[in-house]
Formats: sequence, structure tokens, C-alpha cells
Amino acid sequence: MFASLSARGNCCCPIIFKYLCFTAKRTNKPPTVVLQPSTQQINLPTSKAIIDASASVDDATPKDQLVFKWELKSEPLGYSKDLKETGPTLTLDDLIAGNYIIQVTVTDGDGAKSVVAEATIDVVPETDYPPTANAGEDIILYLPQREVTDAKGQFSQDEVNVYVKAPTNLPPTANAGPDQEISLPKTWVILDGSASKDDVQVTKYNWTQISGPNQASFMTNNTGSANATGLTRGVYVFQLEVSDERNNTDQAQVTVTVNQDANSAPVADAGEDFAVTLPVNSVYLNGSLSKDDLKVTKWLWTRAPNSLAAGKIVGNTDVQPALLIADLVPGQYTFELQVWDEQGKSSSDSVTLTVKENPEKKNVVQAVFNADIASLTQTQLSNLIQGWVYYCIAVGNYAVIHFIVVRSTTSINPVGSSPSASSSSSSALDLALDDAAVASGKKVVKELKSKLKADSGLLSFKFLSLDTLICQNECSGHGKCHQATRTCVCEPFWVENFVRTKLFIAGE
Repeated sequence: MFASLSARGNCCCPIIFKYLCFTAKRTNKPPTVVLQPSTQQINLPTSKAIIDASASVDDATPKDQLVFKWELKSEPLGYSKDLKETGPTLTLDDLIAGNYIIQVTVTDGDGAKSVVAEATIDVVPETDYPPTANAGEDIILYLPQREVTDAKGQFSQDEVNVYVKAPTNLPPTANAGPDQEISLPKTWVILDGSASKDDVQVTKYNWTQISGPNQASFMTNNTGSANATGLTRGVYVFQLEVSDERNNTDQAQVTVTVNQDANSAPVADAGEDFAVTLPVNSVYLNGSLSKDDLKVTKWLWTRAPNSLAAGKIVGNTDVQPALLIADLVPGQYTFELQVWDEQGKSSSDSVTLTVKENPEKKNVVQAVFNADIASLTQTQLSNLIQGWVYYCIAVGNYAVIHFIVVRSTTSINPVGSSPSASSSSSSALDLALDDAAVASGKKVVKELKSKLKADSGLLSFKFLSLDTLICQNECSGHGKCHQATRTCVCEPFWVENFVRTKLFIAGE
């Protein structure tokens, strides 16, 4: 739409205002499906159900121009119907007992499709009422004369016996129905024992599984028809036992074959990327959420080429759903998980683990004790830790993070010195003491050394060394501390140049 407005001011020319309006392009929205009823129960012998979607609406297309696509998602075994209706109402006839799921999709005039809506129908078998017996009217039975006398007064006697017997009761005849065959992804089947019979009445049903590739589940197993679920590829044998009112029984078996007509590749899931912070240096990578249309049979974890090489894979966890990695150092690790199904199809996924540096690294105190790791008992270790905690509290509730118990065969070094070469090459045990306030590592070492020198035997073991884990010798600002030797390495500027000194002297 275009409009103009002119006005004349003090100048000799008119002032003209023009407006140009545009109609915004309509954004088509998909139809909204309304199913009525979404759930219904039908009791046989009624075998007809109606589902109405005429209340569905669209933002532009009139209701009578909407196209409806109806589909049977699931139905009881033995029921089949080709749904060709495109209108808003669906009628299902000749229903049999079982559960039905019906889906409908609505398409508008612009081709936009609605989300799939579902309705469920539960068809309940007809109630089986017990029979009414009718033995007929009561009758009078006249027994023959028991004693007879002739004209001369002679007589004779006889007896007649009347026996009333119960009707003959025959055992029931079990019928588990015909053998069945289904194909994945369908994983359930209806077992039908309704053809079982008795000369009076079948009073009990009991379904059990005799064999199969896995254990199926029964929604109910004490009715004439049972729904067995959770099936996988293979052959199952189910048994039906029926009983009459006198506990006479009979059994019958049915075979169910589950086929896999098409095999999809498994979907690997190595888990979400995540991070940990030292001193946590062992983690699990969880690939147990990987899945397959049948089952995952093989896992393989491998380190990506761009991943850090540090970290040790524990045991054979690299071929298990969960991978355990220990001895991690700061950096980024990437592992790839590949999974296979039993038919050889596979897929892969990767996960990235970031290990962050310990923010309290400089305040970590390392205490090395003289002990035999091969004979150290849990009681001795617990006493050692408790004693150490006591000293931590005594000096101000400081956190001493690491203990190292070293197997040593050499003489004991003085407190504050480094372990000897032979002892430091022996096996070690690292423990962490968490949940305590962290103070300066240098201050902790100084105060603990002072207390332990007075009585170093209170902790049951002699010290080989006690120092911060990271060398913190500032070297007077003229160099850097060498971590292994704890000695200063001077910067070149502060190192005397002997050649220059000799030349200077010679020049004098």
C-alpha cells in the first residue's frame, strides 16, 4: 500500500511525506491433530470402533481440504486391514481381542504435515460365564417287592441295590495354538490357548517358557491368552498347562520363531566429553549405552592419534563396555569406541577427556616413609594416616595431600633429605587426604618438620623425606629449581664467563 501527504510551509515548495506498506508473507504452520477418543476399550462381542479426527485444525487450509493418513502401528496376531481412508474419521470392523495402536498424520494444502498422533484400542475378550446345569424334574423310583408269599404260606426274600454314581470326569485337553513366526523389530507374540477344552470346564491356565535365546516376559501367564514380550532372534518353546475343577491336568507346547529379516548396524556411544581435576588421575569411559537392533557383541577402545600418550589402560578393559584409565597427567585425551553386532556390522564414536592441573599443586606435601610395601598391613596404614591427620590438625588444619610409602633396604635418611637411589626406585603407594583446608605447602613442611624432629617415632615409621611435591626454591631470583635434585640452576646471565674473565685479565 502506498500513500502520500503534502504540506506547504513558509518555503515556496510543498513538503511531501510518502509511506510504503508491505504485507508480511504468511508463515505456514503444520496442522494440529485432535483425536477423539485417544483411548477406548471395546468389549466383545462388540467388534467395531470409530476414531474421529475431525476436530483437527490448520491455520489456513479449511477442514474439508485436509488430507488424513491412517496407519495401523500394531495389532493382534491374526488381524489385518488395509487402511485407505483419507478422511477425518476411521472405522475399524471385525476387531478381535488384543491391543491396537492407530496413527494418523494430517497434511494441509501447502503440504505441511502434522506430528504423528496415536490412538489406542483395547479389545477385551467376551466374558465366559459358567454353564447352568439342568438335570430335569425330580422322579419317584419304585423298587421291586422284596418279599413274596404263595397260597400255602411259603415265602421268599430278595434285595435290590441302587447305586448313584458321579458322572465320569475326563482330564482336559490342552491346546497351545499353532506354531508362530514373527520378524524383528516386532518383539512380542500372543499365545492363544483358548482352544483347550474339558468335558466340564477348564479352570486354570499356566504358561511357562521351556527354552529360547533369552527369558521372555509375560504380561499375564494365567489366562487362556498370554502376551510374551522381550523376544529376540531365535526359537522359543512355550508350554501351556490346563487344569479342571478336579485338578486333572494336561500340557501342550507351541514353538515361536523370531526372524531378523534386516540387520541394522549398531550405534556406538562413548559418552559425553568431560573433564577431571588432579589429584583425580583414574577415570572410567562408559560405552555401555551403545545399542543395536539385536545386541552388541564386541567392544574395542583405541587411543586417537592426536591424544596424549600418557595414562595406563587397566587390564583388558579396552575390550569391555567401560574403559578404565589410570596414571593420567594434565592434558587432553581422545579415545575411540568401536562396537560390532554378531553379524559383523559396526560403528564408532569418540569421547574427549580433559585432565586439569591440580590448582593446589604447590601446596601438596609429599611424605616418604621407610616401610616394606609388601608386608604393610591395612591396620598399620590406617594408624599412619590417623597419626598424620593428627599432626595436620596440630599445625592448623592443613591439607597434606600425598603419602608415599617406599620399600627400603638401605639406612634411614635424615628427615628433610631425599630418599636414596635404591629406595626411590622401589614400589610406592599413593594416598590422598581430602576435605581439609589447604594452606601454604612450605609453611606446612616447616612446622611439621619442627614437631616431628622432636619425636619422629610417634608415627610408627621413620621418614625418608618430607617436602613439597613441587620444588619451591626461589634461587634468589637468579635461576630455577631443578625438580629432581632440588638444587638451583642459575640463569646464564649470572654464570661467570671464564673465557671473558681470562681475556680481561690478559688484556690488563
